[in-house]
Amino acid sequence: MVENEEESKVVIVIDGPNVGMSHSANKWPASATGIATAVTYYSDAGYEVYAFVPRHYLSDNAGKKGVDDPSILRALKDKGTVVSVPSQDHDDDYWLQFAWQQGAYAVTNDRMKDHVSKYPNGEEGFYKWRDNKVISYTFAGDFFLPNPSFDLPKPTVHQVKELTKSKPKTDSKGSKKPIPKEKKKQQSKQPPQSKKSSTSPTVRQARKAFREAVRQRLAGGSVNCGLLASEITGLVNEKLGQDCANRKELMGVMNVSTTLSFHDQLIQVMSSELKVELVNGQPVDVHLQDSPNSKPSTSKSEPSSKQPQPKAKKSVENQPRKVTDNKSGKGKRMHLEEFKQTLSENDLDKLKISIYQLPLKIEEAIPFLTTIEYPVNYADVGNRYKAKFGTRISSLFKNMDNLILFMNFRLEFNVSDLIRDGDMILRESASSKPTSKKPSSGGIIGWLKSLFS
Repeated sequence: MVENEEESKVVIVIDGPNVGMSHSANKWPASATGIATAVTYYSDAGYEVYAFVPRHYLSDNAGKKGVDDPSILRALKDKGTVVSVPSQDHDDDYWLQFAWQQGAYAVTNDRMKDHVSKYPNGEEGFYKWRDNKVISYTFAGDFFLPNPSFDLPKPTVHQVKELTKSKPKTDSKGSKKPIPKEKKKQQSKQPPQSKKSSTSPTVRQARKAFREAVRQRLAGGSVNCGLLASEITGLVNEKLGQDCANRKELMGVMNVSTTLSFHDQLIQVMSSELKVELVNGQPVDVHLQDSPNSKPSTSKSEPSSKQPQPKAKKSVENQPRKVTDNKSGKGKRMHLEEFKQTLSENDLDKLKISIYQLPLKIEEAIPFLTTIEYPVNYADVGNRYKAKFGTRISSLFKNMDNLILFMNFRLEFNVSDLIRDGDMILRESASSKPTSKKPSSGGIIGWLKSLFS
């Protein structure tokens, strides 16, 4: 009986490079967080998942053609969900052959026209397989969205049992079944929240368990944001005695928007307790605001009761973010003149740094710039900036082209297709035809001012 269940397992194969580049907006390095998010989406739902990546994706010395954080993929490889292939080979050949042999479903946006001839059942069979087995997807920030029209079978009963076998079991009345002595000792150290596992927790209970789980996980120091995202559902389930299938369901229980990226969800629930480090505009490490390098406390009640004091919070926000590699100077802020010169020379590699290493005025301006809606007149942006900060925007960016270059490059802005049309900044994707006639300045400016008033 078990053998038949094993044979009928629903297997998911993920085209790692395709997913990683999609999450990084097709910019190198590829996003390890994107790959991990897709893996977690399916593994949390009970499926057997394998993400195929080139071997150099696991190396810290892969250069620009690797991923932004190989440690995320190494952790998943240890769990058996990431499969590495020789870097000199074509990784598509490996995951395609595996998918065909296993009857697996494939997650990719690649149409794979160059692999038609390799399919064992001929060209017609390939296109039939692609229509029935290939799942397209997109990302909304850090939120993975597979094609909602794709009819993916549910995981088998055996797979669901495998997923939940380590979770507390209850009988039909909600009472716990006998637990081994070793597990009893472990559970005796946890708060007696499991008594409420037969009913849905309140928002307050869920958020409390979430905070305690995060504090406990970060008590030893910084943790990679993507890794924490992959672990958080299990950590909170353990404290609540619940069976949330994935992070989306968990956030729903806590009444937190599921469209937010994970690091924004963290900040929303835990407010000023956490500090998230960004590199290239993407979240990398997260740590407790008051003690980023603290060791686990001997008293489990202390971390959850401590709140950062206002003075400590202010001093952290007003100082450059200290990173572990201070000896190399990576923790120092870039001077504003160097920043302006770097943009003028289009030397963007120098701007692949944390937001906390950018000039302070640039860091302060980024939240303002992210509120801009397009199309917009550059002069109007300058007037609004001056009204807010008391200085001209030209003190940060030498010209309009430099501002557009910076916003297209940095991932904080979630755009990469800004273009200039005279004095206007607009999205290239929102304009199917180039503007041949400029609208009257009074009309467009009046319309724009009505938008931002």
